[in-house]
Amino acid sequence: MNMLMLVLFIRSVHVVYCHRCKIIDGSFKIADCRKLHLREIPQNLSEDIDILDLGENNFVEISNESFSRYSNLKVLKLDTCNIESVQSEAFKGLWKLENLSLANNSLNISTNDGLFILRNIPNIIDLDFSSNMESADKMGHLLYPGAAFQHLKKLQNLTIDLYGYPVFGPEFKKLPLKYIKFQSCHLQNLRNDTFKNFPDTLSEIHLSKCFSINTSQIGVNALRPFNSLSILDMSWTCVTLPKGLELLYPLRMRTMQVVNLSHMLNPRTNRLLLPHTIILTKEMMKHLNTMCVQILILADNNIVDILPQSLFGSDHLECLEYIDLSGNRFGFFSIKNDLPFTVFRLSRLRVFDFSYLALTYLDAVYMPATTSVEPYHPHIKWKRKHDYCEGETSVNVTFPSKLEVLRITHVLGAPPLPKLLIMNNITSLRYLDMSYYDIKCFPDIYLYNQEIQLEFLDISGIDCELYFKKKNLPFFPVLKELYIRDAHFYRTIDKNINIFTNTPNLERLDLHSNYMFTFPSSFIRHLDHLTHLRLSENRLSHIPTAITDLPRLKSLDLKGNRIFTLFPEFTSWLDAQQVKLGYFSLKIQKNDFSCSCEHREFVRWLNSTMVHLDNKTYYCRLSNGSFSNTDTVLMNYHAIFGNCDAFVWLQVGVILLVSFFMVLLPTIVIYNFRWRIIFFCYRKFRGIVENSLKLNYDYDVFISYGYDGYTWVLETLIEQLETKWGFRVCVEDKNFISGRSTFEQIGIAINRSRQIIFVVTSDYMSKPCAAYEIDRTKEARSSRSLQNIIVIALDINIEDIPRELQALWSDVVVIEWPRHSNEVSLALDNLKTRLLLNF
Repeated sequence: MNMLMLVLFIRSVHVVYCHRCKIIDGSFKIADCRKLHLREIPQNLSEDIDILDLGENNFVEISNESFSRYSNLKVLKLDTCNIESVQSEAFKGLWKLENLSLANNSLNISTNDGLFILRNIPNIIDLDFSSNMESADKMGHLLYPGAAFQHLKKLQNLTIDLYGYPVFGPEFKKLPLKYIKFQSCHLQNLRNDTFKNFPDTLSEIHLSKCFSINTSQIGVNALRPFNSLSILDMSWTCVTLPKGLELLYPLRMRTMQVVNLSHMLNPRTNRLLLPHTIILTKEMMKHLNTMCVQILILADNNIVDILPQSLFGSDHLECLEYIDLSGNRFGFFSIKNDLPFTVFRLSRLRVFDFSYLALTYLDAVYMPATTSVEPYHPHIKWKRKHDYCEGETSVNVTFPSKLEVLRITHVLGAPPLPKLLIMNNITSLRYLDMSYYDIKCFPDIYLYNQEIQLEFLDISGIDCELYFKKKNLPFFPVLKELYIRDAHFYRTIDKNINIFTNTPNLERLDLHSNYMFTFPSSFIRHLDHLTHLRLSENRLSHIPTAITDLPRLKSLDLKGNRIFTLFPEFTSWLDAQQVKLGYFSLKIQKNDFSCSCEHREFVRWLNSTMVHLDNKTYYCRLSNGSFSNTDTVLMNYHAIFGNCDAFVWLQVGVILLVSFFMVLLPTIVIYNFRWRIIFFCYRKFRGIVENSLKLNYDYDVFISYGYDGYTWVLETLIEQLETKWGFRVCVEDKNFISGRSTFEQIGIAINRSRQIIFVVTSDYMSKPCAAYEIDRTKEARSSRSLQNIIVIALDINIEDIPRELQALWSDVVVIEWPRHSNEVSLALDNLKTRLLLNF
């Protein structure tokens, strides 16, 4: 059993180290001693190890009983160890050994090494003896002694080399071989009897990369001994395809699992200089067409044409499950006539590969026949791709009913597609790769109400402008992987056409190299199942914000963009995804990262994150314009970013200082002009209210005073009210008109004033009209036309105020005017407040 297969069964693993070997203790105990420069077989390992890997060391010679203590070994790897000799009892005691690799050493199977080293390991199932012997020994006759293998009664899988003119001993016929691979093939003569001594139990032969075969000495019955053959691989062998098809003669009427005749070379010419072109004919395919083949590979054979009834003239087309015709030089027209009649016979075909076909150049411009040496400048009229539809009007295509994989990638010079493509039997199709298919017009697709079950779609290299304008763009309900590389996808962004609304269940999206400067969040926000997103080699300067709305995303490729940093919001989301999913891969190489003060947190994040990065060190630009890498920046973090905080605090100080002056200056202005501002606002508001109530005032204040208060009113109070505070004031000695009734003018003035001030002195009631002014005030107050009544006790006490005024006591504001000058300003402020706010 192969070592890798054994490792798959390991359930619980415990790793220790012994003699520098790594010991993995699980369901199978493994000692990994690979690449330790050992010169001797270690003898201090645990005796119960099951698998011992000693590959890529330097043993030169394996001594007797080197493995006697490891009797439990099942797998032993001694490949690439420069072994030149193995003593006859070297493997003594390895009765349980099932898998042995001696590949890539300097052993000669035809010498005593080959005769004796295998006799102590009779239970071997897998043996790899390939890539041994010196190159000088590879040209002549070589005996493969059967005696060296006759003890291997359980040998099923054998990997050896095939040199010169091989002669296999008769003992090979008794081996229970099922698989043989000639790893290094220098076969010169393939005769009818070359493999005559091989057992008929062989079901799989790999005879590939044989570059030295003389085609004139190839026997058509070379494969006759293999009666149970099911898998034949002759890829990269120096035999032309027609000769390879002749070698199938002994296999006529057989059922084969795999026939691989790909990359077969012309032995007499340098293929790169003079290709050996092939036209498949019915005669050439006569042997193959009698066989029931499941997997047929004819890739890269310079087939330029396929004649009718050749490739698809098989008697057993219903056996075909996989056919690979890629890398040849014929077009669809070569199989166009056969396919419509054979598609229903291809009832089991699951995979069809028709890729890497360079047919011709469309729109080629040729030079005119002239002897002129003048430069030729052709006038080319370019046609836009979406206007270049010259194929048939409509084509009806029927697919094999079980076709799952269709690969038609990298087809150059293909004929134009039709304007309408009618597709039948597509419900089984799961994989479609038509990337870099050279088309000039994308057809309208009609499906006859069939549901598309595609899970993989690659349309890279096809200008997206050819299909994103299609009104009937198909809906892909189960599509999981979509590749749109090198497709000028920026054009769909410019047109704001979101084609991903037709692919709601995407898991992988590849938009590599599409010249995108931005990627709208609305394009992918609804893709809740997306796990892998590739946006590499574009022109993005910022990471699309919608990426953080993808709950299952675990792989993001942003290589080769113009991103200068990853902001904290995004790095926090990345760390959260790593914790939630257990794994997150981020690729960000070849971006324009900045290692400035503003982005220093990104540099620290690179060193601390558990996210799987494509590199731990990235090139970045420093604040002074020079280039460094994030590893160097992190090592010199304090030296590079030491002044960042000082600059920040300087910025804070400047901001605070500017803010202080911005607050202080308006505050000073408002304070100095506070009363003007308050009065202005009050008057505006009051005017609005009075207009709504239809009140009309000529004066703000009417002043009533006695004889002793005359001088104070005219020189002090009016000066303050009118000049400094801006009130409109009415007083008897200033505003009344002589010749008219004083009482009448008093009544009118009080009615047209908002407020009234009584300046009360000791002689106030001796004034003839004092009582009348009080009565009119009562009347105006009761009619609510008078808004405020203020009494200033100028040279008397409050308790000495006349009784007439005391009748208004509930509506009166009394201010006792101070006798000391240092208290006058406070009284003035009180008066102003009462006048402004109508308290």
